[in-house]
Amino acid sequence: MHDLEQLKALASFEPKSELASSDANKRKSTLLRIAQNIAERSQQSSVAEMLNSVMAISARTRRVLHEPVNVELDVFNQDGSRAVVLEFGHCER
Repeated sequence: MHDLEQLKALASFEPKSELASSDANKRKSTLLRIAQNIAERSQQSSVAEMLNSVMAISARTRRVLHEPVNVELDVFNQDGSRAVVLEFGHCER
């Protein structure tokens, strides 16, 4: 039963990061602030460290600029009844 309570708590989890915002402008401005912070810290970095920073920013940009997606998962028992029911909120398009 304890595991079920943890799953319910996880299902009601709401990210507090502005990168998880549904507002694209807010996500972009947050990403820009992150990039600026990385750039400021890397002013005296080696070439390898700067390349790592560029690759990290590139990866974050690709992930952040995509719209959130819905994932549906159906799990059934042998008798055809649902084995698992998880609800994580509703993502509207």
